[in-house]
Amino acid sequence: MKRDGAIAPVIGVLLILTIIVSAIALLNATYIPNLKQQSEIEHLASVEKAFLDLSSDIDRMIAFGDGATIRRHIPLGGGEAPFSGLRSSGTLRVDCVPIVTWEINPGNVQRYASLTNISYLPIGNFWQNQGYVWDRGVVNITKGSRTTWLTDMYGTDAEQRKRDFIIGFLGRTEFIPVETGTILSDITISPIQSMNTGSDTFVSSNGVGTITLSMDPSPIENNYPNIDCINITIPSGSPVTIQDLRDMYESKLMLIDSSYDNCVYYSDDDGLYLECNPTIDVTITENPLTISVS
Repeated sequence: MKRDGAIAPVIGVLLILTIIVSAIALLNATYIPNLKQQSEIEHLASVEKAFLDLSSDIDRMIAFGDGATIRRHIPLGGGEAPFSGLRSSGTLRVDCVPIVTWEINPGNVQRYASLTNISYLPIGNFWQNQGYVWDRGVVNITKGSRTTWLTDMYGTDAEQRKRDFIIGFLGRTEFIPVETGTILSDITISPIQSMNTGSDTFVSSNGVGTITLSMDPSPIENNYPNIDCINITIPSGSPVTIQDLRDMYESKLMLIDSSYDNCVYYSDDDGLYLECNPTIDVTITENPLTISVS
């Protein structure tokens, strides 16, 4: 009997330990994963909102074209939960995509009109690896190699939105002759719009990333005397949205050709050309939008 009485507390402790271990196992198997998934859902919702706000910021800076600096903070990681402080992480990247090359000769002076892609990619997400990309005015959702736009924002015509963005941004460039005679001597090309990347284009962590948009208050102006050829390179095999831009530039150059005796316009598959004899003085203004991450 005394032996039985001594064993009973041991069995009781073992039963309590079994219950505790089972409860912890159940907590780790169901409750905590559900909490971490819910936390990740909220985290990705925050990323989505940040990208939509960022898209509006870009539209606003382009529309007003004045000097400003805007910063958007994006949570790169999430998934924290009670009893589990482990967080996922993510990367934030800005990539530059050249669209138009302007070449002024003689001198082989080149200026580039570029666009940027801004992307967020999750790492070790506790729900699903859903990323976001801003591209030509459209916010896209990515899952692996699959990409789709936010249908509630753009309906079924995101490609039209991309076209409108490119035309509205890069297509703002005008060719402004200084005189009204039949011989062109001086022309201003304004503005050559571009989206450039800053010194920092990539960040990876489980903390907070920052996207910075900046535009100078005054356009940059450069003067080039005695120019005999202006070359605008937009490959003819570019996507339809870019081809529309090529057509717009072509109509403006053809108008100069028909208005001035010393200017001849022609084109080939790779570019548009305006040759001038006698030569002309060219003034170019640029007002780039710089995007960087940190």
